Amino acid sequence: MDQIEGKAKLFLDFEDRLTLHDALVICRFYRDLFAWDGLKKIIKGTTGMNLNEVELKKIASNIINLTRRFNLREGMTQKDDILPKRLLEEKIGEKN
Repeated sequence: MDQIEGKAKLFLDFEDRLTLHDALVICRFYRDLFAWDGLKKIIKGTTGMNLNEVELKKIASNIINLTRRFNLREGMTQKDDILPKRLLEEKIGEKN
C-alpha cells in the first residue's frame, strides 16, 4: 500500500484501540475482533460505564499522555524518542 492519505488517522485509531486493549488486559491477538463497538460492550459489561467511541478515544489519549509523562519523569529524552534507523532508511519491500 503506497498511498499516504489517511494513514495517520488509521494509525491513531489503531493505537487508541491497542491502548485500551492493554488497559483492559485483552490479548492483542483479538485487536481486530474487538473494534470500537466490541470495546464499548466489554467496558459496559465490566464497569457499567456506557461510553461512546469519542469518550473511549479520550481515555486512550489520556493513558498515552500519562505514559509519556511518566517516561519523561524517569529520564527519557528526545535522544531516546526516535524511530529505529531501519524504519527511516529501508525502502518498503526491500529485503535484506
